[in-house]
Amino acid sequence: MRVNFELRKNILIIKLRCDLDHHNTELIRELLDYNIEKKEVQHALFDMEDVSFMDSSGIGLILGRYKKIKAKKGRVGFINLSDDILKIMKISGVFLLAKLYDSEKEALAHLSKGEEV
Repeated sequence: MRVNFELRKNILIIKLRCDLDHHNTELIRELLDYNIEKKEVQHALFDMEDVSFMDSSGIGLILGRYKKIKAKKGRVGFINLSDDILKIMKISGVFLLAKLYDSEKEALAHLSKGEEV
């Protein structure tokens, strides 16, 4: 499992380089929560370029982190979703809460301005 974190201003970029399933989500959850709570994070951007599989525990992970970011009056965005992951996230309603961006540059610009979903 590989997850990289990068903080740009108050935006935490989460680069997921593994599947989001019940095997990985607990450790990823702990790492995400630590980064959200210990750093000056207001917004989160999930880069899911290398996520090829996601089950309900992955959706739960995302929704739980959304709640933490929302409590900080922040926003959540996503980039680089495969067609399969995009379909899962649309069906689950994630995009009612968060936004899919075409690029990291676009996402960072919108999140840093605090633009609505």
